[in-house]
Amino acid sequence: ADADEAKAKLEKILADDSNNIEALKNLGLCEVNLDNPIDAIKVFKKVTDLDNNDATSLFYLANCYNRTGQKEFAIENFKKVIELRPNYADAHKTLAMIYIEFTQYQEAVDIVKKAIDNPDIENDYSLYYILATVYMLEKDTVAATKNLELANSLNPTHSQIANSLAVCYMNSGLFEKVLPVLDAVYEADKNDSLTLYNYGVYYQTTEDFKKALEYFQTAYEIEPSATMLSTLANCAFKANEL
Repeated sequence: ADADEAKAKLEKILADDSNNIEALKNLGLCEVNLDNPIDAIKVFKKVTDLDNNDATSLFYLANCYNRTGQKEFAIENFKKVIELRPNYADAHKTLAMIYIEFTQYQEAVDIVKKAIDNPDIENDYSLYYILATVYMLEKDTVAATKNLELANSLNPTHSQIANSLAVCYMNSGLFEKVLPVLDAVYEADKNDSLTLYNYGVYYQTTEDFKKALEYFQTAYEIEPSATMLSTLANCAFKANEL
């Protein structure tokens, strides 16, 4: 309701002064908040036509293009944002994720490394996670593990990062490193089904099937699925053999 009211007021202002940049920018934000990305594009396009050095408006324009599937326009505008404001971390990250969607992995790596090397951009765990994602897609376990370790050191309770790192360790036979990573996430959230599942995988792989079964059962109770049920049944069979 507030966004609708603000939109109506801004439209009245723009009826008298159609090139009022501040009113246009605020109207664009209203359209974003009202989940109208196509209308937001029209507004932010006008803003950037009036001032093509407005990095913030270009960023919103790029995001709206991305949301509406107009990826090429999104890439073009995110590049403009980074050129105007090299320390705009979110522009680097979103552009990298679009490159990943297009399987342009080297471009994704280059844009993330550019952000990491920029002293004006905060050391952000998600940058290393994006790099790790690329390397996992390329099946480069060594590089993926290195970047997951960096991401995990900055945010040790991030479930997806920690569990991806644990899986990399298990795939590399580094079982001694698995439990400390999972334990940090488990202490933060004892009901995280992914962590419980990977505890199960760890104990199953190290052939402690009874302990694995306990974790798989708990994970299944929290988030039941056909895959989990199959894993649970297989582990139960192994445990009962002992």
